[in-house]
Amino acid sequence: MPVHSHWNPADFFIEKLKKTEIHEKVAEGFKAFQKNIVEEEQCSNAISESKTKSPDDISFSYDNIAYEEHKAVVNNDSRTSYEITSEKNEKNENGSIFKVHTNKWPTSYRTQVTALWKRTFIQTKGDVFNAVNITQAFLVSIVSGLIWFQTPYDESSLRDREGAIFYIMGFLFIELIFDTVFTFPSEDKVIEKERAAGMYRLSAFYTVKNIVDLSVLIIPQSLIYTISYWMIGLNRSSVFLLGLVNVFLLTAVSQSVGLIIGGSIKSLKTSNIVTILFCYTNMMLGGFYTKRMPTWFSWGRYLSVYAYFYNIFVRMEFEYAKENFQCTKISTYRECFYNNRSYITGPELLTYTSPMALDVPQTIIFLVSLILILRTIFYFVLKYCNKIK
Repeated sequence: MPVHSHWNPADFFIEKLKKTEIHEKVAEGFKAFQKNIVEEEQCSNAISESKTKSPDDISFSYDNIAYEEHKAVVNNDSRTSYEITSEKNEKNENGSIFKVHTNKWPTSYRTQVTALWKRTFIQTKGDVFNAVNITQAFLVSIVSGLIWFQTPYDESSLRDREGAIFYIMGFLFIELIFDTVFTFPSEDKVIEKERAAGMYRLSAFYTVKNIVDLSVLIIPQSLIYTISYWMIGLNRSSVFLLGLVNVFLLTAVSQSVGLIIGGSIKSLKTSNIVTILFCYTNMMLGGFYTKRMPTWFSWGRYLSVYAYFYNIFVRMEFEYAKENFQCTKISTYRECFYNNRSYITGPELLTYTSPMALDVPQTIIFLVSLILILRTIFYFVLKYCNKIK
């Protein structure tokens, strides 16, 4: 077998061990080793038993292994002498019992998860916390913060606040889903080799992928959201923490969709097209670009994952607003010119954003359910679309 340049030595040994003749030699050597141990135990048992027996019975105090082997061949018995002897030993109460326990996996589930946990954390941490990604996070946050810097609390800021919210949300979702789609295929090749070598269970990899990746990816996502939120001057209250929960849900959904697309579609060009169609279709149905949908297609908005995240952010900004929004001299809102008021409340302004019929708790419950469904689909994608060859 040739050794190509830049080959990982571990991959070379794995390929060698995958050969059938190597497996046969290893199996034969192990059987010979087992047979020697059994023979040594039988001899020691025979010697110990001979001390308590009369000289006439000594010749019958051990098993004739060669005779048993010959007898098995004559009777077309496919069992080896080791298996026959082991069976006799199990029936013998005074003799020693030698049992060999075979297991499909060389290590326990906990050991596999621990090892994968450490490796995945180191790998993901290196991919996420590098100079390029950190610079990108700060630049995106600062640029968006400067464009919408300290948006005033007046009625004319409605569209500005909606635009800032939708931009940040869209960037976090699209950037992560494309990054996942493009990086998972290369990772999948390594997984295929390691699983073919029997290094770990699929469930162990699946568990680590769900926990470690999310715990690392949520950090830059939260950083972008936090810096942008306070620079733009969105709802200045503790409701900011609810936004972090929404960012976590957004990260989980975005990564789940990316893993499903990247794991089920092997062609990078095709997966790129599918991802673009998914993102921009969801963006158009998200609720920011259009407030009016055709009557026959009004249900289409509920097909967009953007709409659910946007619903939480918009309700955070207006439904839970602690400050009132000042009316302009020539107001376009009836609460201002009919009631002759100088302000309009956040909940009143919310009605002009055409929110979804779901409130924040209902939306969160739906998104959590969606994440569980997507993660389950990803498991079956790993199992059936990435079978060991």
